[in-house]
Amino acid sequence: MQSQLDALKKIDVRNDFAKYVYRKSVKQQYAINIRGGSNTSAYALSIGYDKNLENLIRDRYDRFTLNSVNTFTPIKGLDLTAAVIYNTSLTQNNTFGNSYGFVNAGGKYGIFPYARLADDQGNPVTITKNYRNAYIDSVQKLGFVDWTFKPLEEIGLSDNTNKLNNLTLRGEIKYKFNASLNVDAQYQHQSQNTLGRILQSDKSYAVRDRINFYYNPAGSTSSEINPFPKGAILELYNVTLSSSNVRLQGNYNHTYNKHVVTAIGGAEIRETINSSYDRLSFGYDEATGTAITNLDYISSFPVNPTALGSATLPQPSGDVTETVNRFISYYANAAYTYNDRYTISLSGRKDGANIFGVKTNDKVTPFWSAGLGWNLSKEKFYGVSFLPYLKLRTSYGYNGNVYNASAYLTARFQSSFLTGQQSAFITSPPNPELRWENVRNINTGIDFAFTKDIITGTFEVYQKDGLDLIESIPLAVSTGFTSFKGNAAATRTKGFDLTLNTQNLMSVFKWNTNFLLSYQTDKVVHVDNTYSAKTLVGGGTTGTPDFAGLLAIVGKPLYGVYSYRSGGIDKNGNPLGYLNDTLSTDYQSILAASSLKNLQFFGTSRPKWFGSIRNTFSWKNFSVTANITFKLGYYFRRSSVNLNYQDDLEGDHSHSDYAKRWQKPGDELLKTVPSLVYPSDNNRNEFYQGSSVLIEKGDHIRLQDAGFQYTLSRDSYKKLPFSVIQLYVYVNNLGLLWKANHDGIDPDFNDNGVNRISPNPKTVSLGCRINF
Repeated sequence: MQSQLDALKKIDVRNDFAKYVYRKSVKQQYAINIRGGSNTSAYALSIGYDKNLENLIRDRYDRFTLNSVNTFTPIKGLDLTAAVIYNTSLTQNNTFGNSYGFVNAGGKYGIFPYARLADDQGNPVTITKNYRNAYIDSVQKLGFVDWTFKPLEEIGLSDNTNKLNNLTLRGEIKYKFNASLNVDAQYQHQSQNTLGRILQSDKSYAVRDRINFYYNPAGSTSSEINPFPKGAILELYNVTLSSSNVRLQGNYNHTYNKHVVTAIGGAEIRETINSSYDRLSFGYDEATGTAITNLDYISSFPVNPTALGSATLPQPSGDVTETVNRFISYYANAAYTYNDRYTISLSGRKDGANIFGVKTNDKVTPFWSAGLGWNLSKEKFYGVSFLPYLKLRTSYGYNGNVYNASAYLTARFQSSFLTGQQSAFITSPPNPELRWENVRNINTGIDFAFTKDIITGTFEVYQKDGLDLIESIPLAVSTGFTSFKGNAAATRTKGFDLTLNTQNLMSVFKWNTNFLLSYQTDKVVHVDNTYSAKTLVGGGTTGTPDFAGLLAIVGKPLYGVYSYRSGGIDKNGNPLGYLNDTLSTDYQSILAASSLKNLQFFGTSRPKWFGSIRNTFSWKNFSVTANITFKLGYYFRRSSVNLNYQDDLEGDHSHSDYAKRWQKPGDELLKTVPSLVYPSDNNRNEFYQGSSVLIEKGDHIRLQDAGFQYTLSRDSYKKLPFSVIQLYVYVNNLGLLWKANHDGIDPDFNDNGVNRISPNPKTVSLGCRINF
């Protein structure tokens, strides 16, 4: 143990990862667009192909798209439109993105933090994994297959491929009765199929480990010696989506003198069916396409190491899952404008879904909204010459949200591995009162333009009140359920949006700026549920409780950041917390305490302020853009080293904070990372991972993207064989200009909720657009 711990100080495996695992990503895009037609027909065809090599070896993404739209006008006023959209993509994810390839058999990387991937000559090296080397050497002579683990070889021993095919067919019939009235009927059908194939070679560690786990050299028959067969493991899965949508709508637009009336009305019905199944084959032979099917899934077999006793073989699932969602809507919207000054609008709709309550009023719910607009600059008394356009507007209304819950008793059927008999696992108890979520919207805005449109923009203030929001409500265990979905929460969101467009220079050299600024704050107004302190912290991670991730404390933000109050480190290297306002190392009591006094609230995990500044510079045929974005007023929890040596050696929590840990008396005055301990103390580690010392401000400013464009047209160059040709370069995610945290963390770069030091990768696109 001590020699392994000492090695942690000397070797940095990140250099090996950069050398053998990462590479420069390459993204290629090709597109062709063709348009044409006549007096009675029009067509448009676009074909695109993307070929992307990701920054991890053996990872790639290819996509082909085809979009065709044809419109035919057989008689005056009648338009027939047919569209076909087809795309297919192939994704290979063999390195960090799945649990089969390089990262198979446990752990984030499947290796401990100081392990090297290759020796000085570049040859893959063996590292310790799961079992001691002495144990592996002792059983090797008994007939076990090779039980060593060489992570660098694992990258090429699995094949994780995902192929998606999507076909969308659209048809529309539109008839124009006169200049004011037309009707159209639309139909759309989408068929999507995802085929997945995960092949683990018989040489992969995951397969060898499973063979050895069940290997019994004392068996009298081959099936007793190797209950789990030699050969590859193949998993195939199929996910399909079928969606049909029908809409019938009438459109009216009429102008008479000073009166303008616009209106639409119609109905829509939609059905979506999702289904999936998978197949798992053991002892698979890639050459013949066959697998071992006569396996004994009922008997228990002795396993290795022998201290683990016995176990049955993992039985493949034969289940097929399917969900059906149906929606129906009736809607109408009308607006009246008088003298280009005063506008009043009304809209109403009734939405229905098959997942809500048993009462018709809960299944189909009415929603409405109303709005007023006043073009103040059209009034005779208006005399602001430098602001020739000024319009005021406001609206009030309700809309609904569909939530993935059910008013009915919901269960999932399954078959027993031992008896084959069917049973049902209840996933949701019934709630006949379940109804739509309701959102009340209040919006007030101003549209304005200065002289010669030097500055134009909008400013909007809004408030959204979430009513009857659905959350999980706990039930007494004696009811037979632990919780049910009910309309038991309310929230309020306030904010404003500002958009400014400026023309700074308008001579031969042009300079335009687009400025966006948004502010948003929210809070929980009402909630029936009560969350424990441990749940609010998230168990020491960025995990969230139920209610769709809502940290539901009345008066606090929807997505609040909570932590255990940190009292620093004591003289023995232990993290200090607070238990009822007293410094303590009783981590079990701190974690179990229900009082929120032991917690520290920082703020929201979602930015309160968001904005961007995009500048565009043009000169003759050249154009350059640069976009700066910023996010302010929020917090995040950064990751850190696991305080248990054993967990670090298993490779699931390797982190650079290891070098910053407490090591000797006096370090508590200089460092914030406690000492590492053996044996493990999970309560101690969980407290530290959820403590306030790991909370960081997420505020940052980023140079988001930049572009360069050169355009030539036939208007300027008569001999040009094309109508327009455009060359462009686009670079995305150029990097942070400023950040509030001092740990080198990019707050936008999240890996399953855990902030990593690695930044988002830059992408560069080169292209050429040609119009014939």
